[in-house]
Amino acid sequence: MFSFLITNVLNLFFLGTGLIYNQSSPIKIESIESKNFDLKPVYNKISLTSNYQQDIWRMDQSHFGENPSQHQWERLYIYVDKRKIPYEATFYQLKPGKTDIKEQVEYRASCYSCHVNGPRLIRPNVDKISMKDKLIISLWNFKIKSYGKIVPSQKNLAQTFEKVPFWYSSNHENKTLEVKTCLRCHNDGAWPNRSKIKRQQVGTVQFLISNHYMPPMGFKLSKKEIEELNAFINGF
Repeated sequence: MFSFLITNVLNLFFLGTGLIYNQSSPIKIESIESKNFDLKPVYNKISLTSNYQQDIWRMDQSHFGENPSQHQWERLYIYVDKRKIPYEATFYQLKPGKTDIKEQVEYRASCYSCHVNGPRLIRPNVDKISMKDKLIISLWNFKIKSYGKIVPSQKNLAQTFEKVPFWYSSNHENKTLEVKTCLRCHNDGAWPNRSKIKRQQVGTVQFLISNHYMPPMGFKLSKKEIEELNAFINGF
């Protein structure tokens, strides 16, 4: 009941800031997390449409430089259903061109490998965006943090793409990270706690740890916990 009240209060707050949370013109960023096959930057154009029932995150993604041709921008969407507690996320990868979620195509990469908890924080190269865009992205990231735990939709979990599945269903890939400090936030509990981390997210874990995004300020892994985390990453 408490988490339901909190999330609805936050919904009202975000609706009150609709000019920021409904950004019709996408913000283009150079991602500091993603690289293409040539280890060159990946570019994203991100926008958000929000109402009381759902948030729609759109990300057009280029692996071919900052200004590729129109057909080289891949279209990715995350629909966050806020009518459910916990919230539910549905992921789409669509053909270039018009918006139509019926045009679902196979994923370039497993969504769940990076998105155990719905939308992830946006991490741009801040040297290449304006102060206004920095402010909007900061507010978007606050919104993402406010979601608490998000679960993937049954539609995604039931998808049968063979080349690149939405998620990996084996017991090994779904073993959860049980490091005590990590469990303080990632524990499948009530709001504001987030989903547990699974082994199929080890690539994301390695990036966040090596770039000092995790553990967050005020938290520190003990020597024993570092050993546990390395064992988890290495598949033990």
